[in-house]
Amino acid sequence: TFEKINQVLLASARQERLESGKVVRVDSTVTAALIHEPSDSSLLWDAVRVMVRLLQQADAQGRAIPWHDHRRAAKKRARAIEYTRGRPKRMKHYCELLKITRSTLSYLEQAVERPTLAAGPAVELPAKAG
Repeated sequence: TFEKINQVLLASARQERLESGKVVRVDSTVTAALIHEPSDSSLLWDAVRVMVRLLQQADAQGRAIPWHDHRRAAKKRARAIEYTRGRPKRMKHYCELLKITRSTLSYLEQAVERPTLAAGPAVELPAKAG
């Protein structure tokens, strides 16, 4: 759509001999955006955060399983990876973050496999004749 608009404007400018269209000048403005560099550690931290949100939704649907919220530990490891110098130290934190991510994933898999609990009794008792 934008290209067609530009073509119509350029044709009009050529017809009125205002612009030949041989040279183009573009102006742009830079704005701040909430986008971070997608490193492995930040992606794993995001995965843990999203999986915990899904686990909370599963709890609300009656798929309650025993699970532990590992967001704090995952965030701590992701930050440690970001600020630690030296590959061996970073690898230690990275392995721990992978372990936390796998653990959270296993909780989520268990919640998905668990059937939803009924809100009320499965069988209604017959009413007393009276």
